[in-house]
Amino acid sequence: MKKHKILFFIFFLNILSSPFVHAQIINISGNFQFEDDASEVLYDIIAFRCDSSIYEGNIFVENEFSFTINLDSISYIRFSSLGYDPLYYMKDEIMSLAVNNIAKIGMVRLKTNLILDEIIIEGRKKTLGLSSTGYSVNIKDTYLSKYGTFEDVIMRIPGILFSPRKEIGVIGKSNVLFVLNGRRLNSTSELEILNPQNIKTIYIDHEPGSEYEASYDAVVRVETDDSFQDYYYIDLKNEFEVSRVLNDNFRSITESKRGKIIYGLSVEYSTDDGYKQYDTEYKKVWVNTDSIISNRNATLKGKFHNLLLIPSIKWDINKFHKFEVVYKYNNKDGNSDATQNFSLIRLDDKEDIETYKDLDENRSYHNPSLYHIWKQKSNTLNVSVEYYASKNKKIQDAKEIYKDGKIQYELQDFDDKYQIWASAADYTRDFDNWKLKAGGKISGIKDEGYYLISKESMVNNSLNDKTYALYTDVSGNISRFTFTTAIRSEWDLMNYQSSSYQESIKSDYLNLFPSASIKYISNNALSLSLSYRKSIIRPSYNQINPNKTYIDPLSYMVGNPLLKSTLTDALTFSMEYSSLYFSSGYNVDHNVRAQITEINPDNKIIHTYANIPQIKKINFLLVHSFNNKWIKSNLSLRTQLQDIRLKNRVYSKFNDIPAITGRVNVDFALWKNGGLNIYGLYYNDQFYNITERKSSGYISFGINHSFLCNKLNLNTGIADAFKLYKPNTWEQVDSNSYIKMNTDAGTRYFYITLQYRFGKMKSSQNSQSITSDEKRRL
Repeated sequence: MKKHKILFFIFFLNILSSPFVHAQIINISGNFQFEDDASEVLYDIIAFRCDSSIYEGNIFVENEFSFTINLDSISYIRFSSLGYDPLYYMKDEIMSLAVNNIAKIGMVRLKTNLILDEIIIEGRKKTLGLSSTGYSVNIKDTYLSKYGTFEDVIMRIPGILFSPRKEIGVIGKSNVLFVLNGRRLNSTSELEILNPQNIKTIYIDHEPGSEYEASYDAVVRVETDDSFQDYYYIDLKNEFEVSRVLNDNFRSITESKRGKIIYGLSVEYSTDDGYKQYDTEYKKVWVNTDSIISNRNATLKGKFHNLLLIPSIKWDINKFHKFEVVYKYNNKDGNSDATQNFSLIRLDDKEDIETYKDLDENRSYHNPSLYHIWKQKSNTLNVSVEYYASKNKKIQDAKEIYKDGKIQYELQDFDDKYQIWASAADYTRDFDNWKLKAGGKISGIKDEGYYLISKESMVNNSLNDKTYALYTDVSGNISRFTFTTAIRSEWDLMNYQSSSYQESIKSDYLNLFPSASIKYISNNALSLSLSYRKSIIRPSYNQINPNKTYIDPLSYMVGNPLLKSTLTDALTFSMEYSSLYFSSGYNVDHNVRAQITEINPDNKIIHTYANIPQIKKINFLLVHSFNNKWIKSNLSLRTQLQDIRLKNRVYSKFNDIPAITGRVNVDFALWKNGGLNIYGLYYNDQFYNITERKSSGYISFGINHSFLCNKLNLNTGIADAFKLYKPNTWEQVDSNSYIKMNTDAGTRYFYITLQYRFGKMKSSQNSQSITSDEKRRL
């Protein structure tokens, strides 16, 4: 009961501290002029709230402009046009010019920008203004909007990592949340069906706000245009890949708006040979003078079939209420085989073992969700309800053949069923030069499964986890300074029971996550900001599950039920000017999870998890874009210094060679409606906790061309053209083990994609997920 009182006290603390001021409507007028005396050029005037989110905007072409606005709801106004440096007017400047609710600001003159940036990096904060360490990229009416798919767009966004297998991430971040029109997503599947022509802006937030779960260290937000007229839209796409195996993926999207209702259906089906890779591993584990040494050579192959259905209905009831229902169904069948040869030295005895491992897996889930939004004047209320049910069945057979003719079989049968439910509410209120955001979330996880880990042993497990969260966020401005202060509280109750344990394992944590930021906006488009944020990463279910998972005749994977959550304190400074964004930060991570290796009493190698007491990091990030008529490019460069120590061993110090990650994307407009793309990534040797990931990188080439007024798109190319990418090549040393892994995966492949779309227009997808953090933990 005491914890409930603490939660509600925090929830109302910032609400009671927020002022209320009567609205002030004012008319703003003036004249517009360009430095090069250009005429009939479009320019926009946009009013921003104190958190740098857009309040209202207009597009003009005449030299004279005039508009009316509620001055209490804004912080500053930006005058901008493509090819010119923007100009800013702060709220207090406009008020000083106002007489009888009329502000005549005179001549507004924009200076020419010598570099015509079609990618505009704005360095603004997230929608709710908690963090200033982020930037945005304009998509609408730029060359990016002319590509065929969302993947074509996102791979060209600075700071985004895009692997040869199209996995999307953010440089230097491990837990990324994707948001579409302010709504959280479980995966990128709903982003992948977007039409680039309808994407307005993509934001990269390095320090997520209090409205998001504290476990995320980055948020990628996508905003699209809404449609006010009836339309239909059909998109057909097929992608064929050739590498060591053959893969084929087909996707169909249908969407239609009739009156106030939008109907949508996405169907995706893939059938492929999956992958084929080769592993080489050396492993040595010791206790005192006894040791186990193994050399392993393995060939891994996999085949998969995947079906994904996403029907949706959106109903714009009236100008105040919107309602949406989204349902997702996914079914995936897979089979993987591994052939492994061992050379094993154990307690001075040498053995050669050949093993064959076969894994059959079926996974399916149902995911209905409801979303309602209410808007009236300065008030907004979002309410979400979501349910997620999944079944996961795995059967793994292993056959071990020894040199003396002995044959041994290992069978593991896993059957796992889990359910997630969640409900969330978010309320926003705009005051004078303040903005208040408050909300809460309740979620639950129920997981039940049996684990047949040998022919004689079966274990039953159950997990019940409930989380209660409340947050408040207040932002405001004083002159050219904007600031935010927020706090989020999360109360997590976990109860884990296993037939292999006599007593259940329980945890009861109440964590507070404060954050604050201050930002300065100058009149010449220079922005400086400083922010602080506290966050958490909780262990996943696999990391705390104590059941043994067979890896090879020598090794098992075992979770640690006593594993602690990782808490992070982050201080970040950021700066943006024109097409340049720079940030630097200092992070202290507490109880960092790391995989360690031990020998059990049966002389088997056990891989499990432990906590590193503390890791300190200093980060630098530079993002820059360059664009002209023929070449469009962007560069992202991240540097990190780390101080990592465990059990009297120093893995990394601040004065060591820094960890460097760089990526570059270049587009050449070689002909009309088409061109050449080059994408490159490189990182040097760098530690991820106590594991040293070896240097790697890749270069990919792609050619694209559009036909029939951009209705038919053809893309072809080669990923990892020189076969340089080895993401699973690493070394690990701890107090009693040394492991060296090298993987030769099929990262190089040729692809050809054909996409045909027709219809009048396409609106935005607004499906939301409020259970993404819970599914990530499972």
